[in-house]
Amino acid sequence: MRNFFDPLNRDITCLVKNDVAVFPHYHQHDGYEIFILLNGDANYFIEQHCYHLSRGSLVIIRPDESHRSELLDHSVYERIVINIRSPFSETLSTEQTNLNACFLNRPRSEKNLLQLNNVELQELLVLSRQLQAVLEKDCYGCDCLALSYLLQILVKTNQLYQKVSALGSAAWPDVMPELVRDTMTYIEAHLTEPISLANLSEVLFHNGTYISRRFKSVTGLTIQQYILYKRISLAQQYLQQGYSVTDVCWMSGFNNYSNFSRSFAHQVGCSPKKYQNAYTPPRKVLTIYLFILYIQTFSFKKGGNEQLHSAFVSEHRIRNILCTPNRVFRFRLIFSKKFNRAYLTTPFCRTLLPSALPPAVPPSRTALRL
Repeated sequence: MRNFFDPLNRDITCLVKNDVAVFPHYHQHDGYEIFILLNGDANYFIEQHCYHLSRGSLVIIRPDESHRSELLDHSVYERIVINIRSPFSETLSTEQTNLNACFLNRPRSEKNLLQLNNVELQELLVLSRQLQAVLEKDCYGCDCLALSYLLQILVKTNQLYQKVSALGSAAWPDVMPELVRDTMTYIEAHLTEPISLANLSEVLFHNGTYISRRFKSVTGLTIQQYILYKRISLAQQYLQQGYSVTDVCWMSGFNNYSNFSRSFAHQVGCSPKKYQNAYTPPRKVLTIYLFILYIQTFSFKKGGNEQLHSAFVSEHRIRNILCTPNRVFRFRLIFSKKFNRAYLTTPFCRTLLPSALPPAVPPSRTALRL
């Protein structure tokens, strides 16, 4: 069985290649890819789309987008291919600059292409050759130089993407055969359901054998292989979100755990559990000592009573923190004797909340037992 998943063995790879070898079928990486055609005549397939490339065509691919290239002229095929592993790429952005924006801030398998002019192409070619050169060396400062060249490439790519998005350029012509596109669309919509050639034949009004033969000629995969790979890809997403391996088996369309575990391990190279442990943030058990801060203001009322004022946040916000996937927060609250209940101040609470939260737990009057 062909491998659909092509793992990256380095955080950064950059190759300026001129060989005519291509990956013969659809595949995915565990990272991001920038592809630039320098010379040649090729089609580039991304999910259910296919685009004809010319000199200066730049393609951006994220981890969940399957793709392949097809040579129309085998005499020349010169291109730049840059790959960045997902965990590493997350460390490159800053608070002000999101370098993954061009990959992620768009619909899946949409707006993947940019067209470079000669000046932009030469600029990226020079940076790519410099990046490739330092990656092949093992000398003092090479890692820093590699990072600097990569950052420049990513900044430039994002600037070009923002410019094209702002101008609202016309969509690239999609040359994917209609039958193959319709087949992929149906599979995507019914991925977790049983799918057979009889189903496809009934929906697409073509003979099942013809659909299968046409599909393989374009993708390099049989329909059943494609369905299996897409289900494993879906399972990877669920595992990264922290669902249990057993739940993921059924949620991704497998009706047999042994088959799921075996197929996953064969394609990805490790068991589902090991994959989950490797590609999700480690569980953190944090003991946080929270001194309830309060502002004392003296207001001279009758008897000169001291009034204490504190900024409160409701209990359900605390519960949201406790329910955050892949993290366990243990709170040990040290109370002031003047209070019989403890709350977190809103600013501090927000610093603990991750970017993506599960649905809010309704407020409860039940005391939080810690």
